[in-house]
Amino acid sequence: MSFPLSSARGRTRVSAAVLRVGPMLGGFAKAQEIRSAVHAFRDSGKPVVAMLELGTLIDLYVASAADMLVQVPTGSFVLGLAARTQYYRELFDKLGIEFETFATGPYKSAMNPYTKTGMSDDERLVLESLLD
Repeated sequence: MSFPLSSARGRTRVSAAVLRVGPMLGGFAKAQEIRSAVHAFRDSGKPVVAMLELGTLIDLYVASAADMLVQVPTGSFVLGLAARTQYYRELFDKLGIEFETFATGPYKSAMNPYTKTGMSDDERLVLESLLD
């Protein structure tokens, strides 16, 4: 049975919570919201155990709010920074939407998610330099 931590903390039949974490698709705002809910649940005097199988820094951030953290023996962590870009060109092609853009150089890639189907070498170089 699964229900929100906010309602679980007031239920007398609930004595603890197991939090299955990762990989999270949301950003740090969502992670902070989940951490706040875990802290509120813990404030009711009930323990929280976080279970991680595959995680990143943001997953570890959420799991660290629990009383105990359990790593699955076959699991792993991907620690470090990452960048992700979604491309919408194929969707826009299906919808009949066309973009007219003008880029002043190879590293001007702000419109790439709307006009390309994947990351260009120049765009990858820029993202890697930011992450480095």
